[in-house]
Amino acid sequence: GSNPCTVVSIDASHIECISPAQNSNPSTSIINIVSNNITYPSTLSIQYSSSITPTILSISPTSGSASQSLTISGSNFITGQSNVSIGGVSATIVSVTSSSITCTIPSIPAGNHPVIVQVSSIGISNSNIQFTYSLQLTNVTPNQGSYGGGQIITIIGDGLSQSTVAVTICNQ
Repeated sequence: GSNPCTVVSIDASHIECISPAQNSNPSTSIINIVSNNITYPSTLSIQYSSSITPTILSISPTSGSASQSLTISGSNFITGQSNVSIGGVSATIVSVTSSSITCTIPSIPAGNHPVIVQVSSIGISNSNIQFTYSLQLTNVTPNQGSYGGGQIITIIGDGLSQSTVAVTICNQ
């Protein structure tokens, strides 16, 4: 079709690229090739099919923090080929069956994040299932200071965002 297939490897006899996403309707897409500014007509095609697409139906738990176990229920998962990302960060796979994946939640910024399964021989799952990562604050040092302020304090926790964070003390 007209959607680009991102090239990851090429030599004189083959091209490897990452297929673009399509809508959820079964469809056949013609593969078009342009090399050295020459468009080559092709009868090659790829069949998109929901019956082989990795599908996430639910997750448990739906919220939590790093090092907890997450169970993903769905279909078309393959042992040795399935990878999980939560908010774009890879989770550690513990076990995989065709309908379930258990993984360990990585440390990510607090908030809602899509859970995505990628099966290397098939492609990427739906991304509409969200995991809510909880902010955890565990310590502040030092925990006392002068009325005049001006002291550097360190707040320890998990789920802190490196780009969008604000800290207030006494509403200031």
